[in-house]
Parts: sequence; structure tokens; C-alpha cells
Amino acid sequence: MKDETNQKNKAKFFVLYWGQEVLSAPLNTGHLRETYAVQATEMYDIQSCYLELKPLSQISDEDAIALGYPDAGDIIASYDIEDDLPHSLADGLRGLGYAVPYMGLSVDEMVQAGWIKLVGKEAENG
Repeated sequence: MKDETNQKNKAKFFVLYWGQEVLSAPLNTGHLRETYAVQATEMYDIQSCYLELKPLSQISDEDAIALGYPDAGDIIASYDIEDDLPHSLADGLRGLGYAVPYMGLSVDEMVQAGWIKLVGKEAENG
């Protein structure tokens, strides 16, 4: 696992999704989980938290249009999703709850590190 997958960087990554209800944290029992908005009061035990994010491969046409693209296929076809997303597009995608690379870490690496879990049809079938 890369050195970048430390708890300090994990917290910085989580902050990029501030205010969105994508934070999964354990309840006191430890077995059940609850989803919260990303905020400091909910990240008290960051080691056991992860974000539930949508895979970019499932971006909807509606979300693409909101980001200024004619359709979802245009975003997927125009960029190497793991390398060259413009910052403004990456920020817009995060604002809509999509998983995008961070600090040289791919989405797959963040999944393996336990920072995120992908949600949606693809994640269920994968």
C-alpha cells in the first residue's frame, strides 16, 4: 500500500466531500453502520469510517449536463478518468458524490485502503 494512504491524508480526502451524506461510521455496537454528513463531529474515529461514493463510470446524463457537458459519455470519452481530470471537473464530480482520484491515488487504491466503498449497480455486480 502506498505511503499516501495514511490517516492524515484520509481525513484531508474526506473533507473534500464536506457536508454530503456519504460518511459511513460504526454505531456504538460496532456492527451496524450509519451514514452521516461529512463533518468534524462525525469523523471522531476516522480509522473505522469510509465514504460511500458513486463510481464515475455510472455518471448520469443529468449530472454531466449540470457540470456543463452534453452527456455522460462525453466526460468518460474525453478524459483518462484516473489521470487527467481538470481540477474544476474533479471538484464538480466530488460535489455530486462521485469517487475521483486524489493525491496520486487511484479510486481502486482508495477502495483497497478502505477509504471508500463504491455504491450503485456496478458496485453491486462487481
